[in-house]
Amino acid sequence: MISVSANGANTGAMFYQPNEFTVLQDSYSIRYKHQELTDNQYLYFVAVLQKSIRGNYDWSHKANWERIKSETVNIPVAEGQVALNYIEAYMAMIVRAGMNRISQFMLQHGYSQSTIVQETPPSLDKRSFSAQACEPGSQEQSAIIRELDDHDRHYFKNVD
Repeated sequence: MISVSANGANTGAMFYQPNEFTVLQDSYSIRYKHQELTDNQYLYFVAVLQKSIRGNYDWSHKANWERIKSETVNIPVAEGQVALNYIEAYMAMIVRAGMNRISQFMLQHGYSQSTIVQETPPSLDKRSFSAQACEPGSQEQSAIIRELDDHDRHYFKNVD
């Protein structure tokens, strides 16, 4: 589920809620109704919604459900369906890139390789598998990012 603040200075702020939570006054929750999503897929939707919607609302123009539900958001689509496999692979690559950056930072600041815990997300397709082993800033990583960018331009369409 995604929680959305509908009032105050943070109106339109959204957060992924992986566990049970309580919706308090001036907020609401939204979920993907067609199937259960993974953590990565929900995190992707939070980022897309934040980028597309949050700046449109403020204290005097609140992010209530009636306004939010009429917004149009760009998401990846393949064959008329939300491209959830692409979203999962894209987010897995982002997570791995972030983990690589953290590992590099820790190594530069005196931590040994054995103290750095790395979780390897399951490989979802060839794209996510190839992204798994690449070094940050490497030619391989740049090629994967270019490939994903080309993929984005091809699949991002308006979906109601």
